[in-house]
Amino acid sequence: MNSKNVGFFVRFDESRHSDLIKNIDLDLYGEFSDALMVNDWPVGSLCVTVISFSTQSIDYIGLAKKGKKVVTSKNRIDFYSLVNLKRISLSLIKSKLELAQDKQFSRVVKNGIGFVEQTVWDKVINVLKEERPESAEELIVFYRYKNTLAIAYMVGLRIFFSRNVMR
Repeated sequence: MNSKNVGFFVRFDESRHSDLIKNIDLDLYGEFSDALMVNDWPVGSLCVTVISFSTQSIDYIGLAKKGKKVVTSKNRIDFYSLVNLKRISLSLIKSKLELAQDKQFSRVVKNGIGFVEQTVWDKVINVLKEERPESAEELIVFYRYKNTLAIAYMVGLRIFFSRNVMR
């Protein structure tokens, strides 16, 4: 992950695989793991990630951490502190990007996995905030993901709520 790439996009579109992950109550548990092939991402590093379960929308935003190799060419990726975005249309997001931003974002979306550059990420986060104002506060924390205290606060808050309030 070079310094220009700040956000990560991943699509789980194989129906069986996607259904398995979607059947985990992500709104309740807020986390899952998978094995993915991802280059340019140091093991142990955190990254803000948008997750899609179709070719049509972004469904969640959260944190991801790259773990050790678990199968040939694939590393364990842990996804957690997920926020349900309730299916924000990819075409809507693309329509609000400038031409160069749209090209870069579309390339990542078409591949189904990859990093998004800072200028594109800034715009994507702004569109997500516009479309889901009720989640804007959490999105702002993710936007400022380089602030380790903000991430620790977010993760701690999610753990607290899942253990104490959501019971």
